[in-house]
Amino acid sequence: MRRAFTLIEILIVVVILGILAAAVIPQFTSAADDSRQSAAAIIVKSIQRQVHAEHAKTGTYPATIDATWFEGGILPTNPYFPTAATLFQIVSNNNLHPGNKTDPANGAFWYNTTLGIVRARVQPGVDNNATMARYNAVNASNITALNQTN
Repeated sequence: MRRAFTLIEILIVVVILGILAAAVIPQFTSAADDSRQSAAAIIVKSIQRQVHAEHAKTGTYPATIDATWFEGGILPTNPYFPTAATLFQIVSNNNLHPGNKTDPANGAFWYNTTLGIVRARVQPGVDNNATMARYNAVNASNITALNQTN
């Protein structure tokens, strides 16, 4: 006599698999964002270190970010915007942060030649607080409003 699974048994297995998938998929999404955030923070620190090295050599902050400072002569990209048409927005003012922290239209990174500060723009989070937390983590800053520039 052949024994087969009943419809109820199959439905129970499908429900259990659905519950497991619902628990696991957000973990992968969170891991991917954590990875982008860590990579962006490392890149910002690397660029910032090169800017300070140039300042130490010349006494002034460089007017641009030079690809020759990096291995292979290639400028690092922003993990949040790897295909951004403009890599750096160069400004010369007294702002500590860009006015727009999430739109790479002007540049995936923001560089202030007056203060020698480099910031990475980030993808928006689920709300303003999540976006600020991401921006602060990537740029080692502590802004309290998305429009904050100082």
